[in-house]
Amino acid sequence: MIHEVVGDAYAFSPVQNGEINNPASVESTQAVEQALNREDTLNQSIYFYNPEIATDDWIQSRETVETIGNHVFAK
Repeated sequence: MIHEVVGDAYAFSPVQNGEINNPASVESTQAVEQALNREDTLNQSIYFYNPEIATDDWIQSRETVETIGNHVFAK
């Protein structure tokens, strides 16, 4: 799914631009750890992104569930 091609591009820009191959930042890792350690499931969120650096409008159209630090969790 992460490598899914939609039209002539990958569904997720980090796959398209190669960022997926870079190590996660400390901030990103901390946000994911906080989310995984929660008693709830962030209302079944399946996406997270940093709105300060997200370049695709699609991800920002997803329903926001919660913000942890600089990361938005959405579904």
